[in-house]
Amino acid sequence: MAERKNTSIGIVDMDLNGLRYINAAKGNQAGDQALIKLADIVRRLFGTDSFRIGSDEFVGLLVGCTKKEFEAKVEELKGELSKGIEFGVSVGRLWCDSCADIYKKVSQANAVMEATKFVSYQDMETDYNNRAERAHQLQDEIASGHFTVYLQPKINLRTGALEGAEALVRKFDENGRMVTPDKFIPEYEENGLISYVDTFVLESVCQLLKKWQEQGHASFKVSVNVSRVTLMAENIIRSGAEICSQYGIDTKLIDVEITESFGLLEKELLAQVNFDTVKFDKSLVNDLVDNPKAQIMFKAGIFMCREFGDTLTLAEGIETKEQLELLQEFGCQQGQGYYFSRPLPPEEFLRQWLQK
Repeated sequence: MAERKNTSIGIVDMDLNGLRYINAAKGNQAGDQALIKLADIVRRLFGTDSFRIGSDEFVGLLVGCTKKEFEAKVEELKGELSKGIEFGVSVGRLWCDSCADIYKKVSQANAVMEATKFVSYQDMETDYNNRAERAHQLQDEIASGHFTVYLQPKINLRTGALEGAEALVRKFDENGRMVTPDKFIPEYEENGLISYVDTFVLESVCQLLKKWQEQGHASFKVSVNVSRVTLMAENIIRSGAEICSQYGIDTKLIDVEITESFGLLEKELLAQVNFDTVKFDKSLVNDLVDNPKAQIMFKAGIFMCREFGDTLTLAEGIETKEQLELLQEFGCQQGQGYYFSRPLPPEEFLRQWLQK
């Protein structure tokens, strides 16, 4: 999407509701067909200014239009969706008379779409109208101790010293068996319930830091993973700061970790974001020893962060000495992975890393 300055533009962000559940209930072919139908509608209405920006998300642009023309196009879209798509589609729209930063406007249209997303769930065949009941169930599970936080240390790759930790949520079923995050996180994100889990993790981290500070242990930074859905909630920054304040924890001790692929965070927008830390994915680390291209990407990424001046580099998924030695050679500053430690329950983390 090329930047178009000083011109009116209408933006429509569309998301196929519950693709994961369509695939599960009706098969992948049904999900693919729904995506194809949606793509055809978007392309027909927006032509070359139509884009697929995610697995189930599309954006259509109307450039140089009046607001009236844009509203008419949106109504035409809704009519097409009502007769052309069997499943629900959430729509976020935004029109501005002068647009100098199209990436920011697309992000805003996406926020509108997410905010209205669950209204359309009530029309789906699957049981989305029970979201409130699911929210109460999730809150009860949290209160009953089915969720806990594990910590994985972050290590200074030059000195080997502990420099922080990542908080990772874990869930246990009624029989005490651990449920891996990939089995519950996507569902909570899909249903808009992930903010309850994100809040639980932040509060648990603050409780731990307060407890350990009172026991005389040195303070250290902990990163918490925050869903994109949670970040779009109103007053989320203030709410997080209030939780930290409640436990007397300096917000500087909490890092917010956002996993984001190059979609909206690219090109000009990427250059406008001030990152404290850039984390290199485990998939890159896995191939580091035997893949020269992965080494080139790593070295280029580290060089870029160094040029930023104050952006820390961290590699996850370190499992071998060979990987560690290459990362040290490249100048990567921090790392985490099974080579140092698996994610640990808090008391075990305390014994292994704070009581040495």
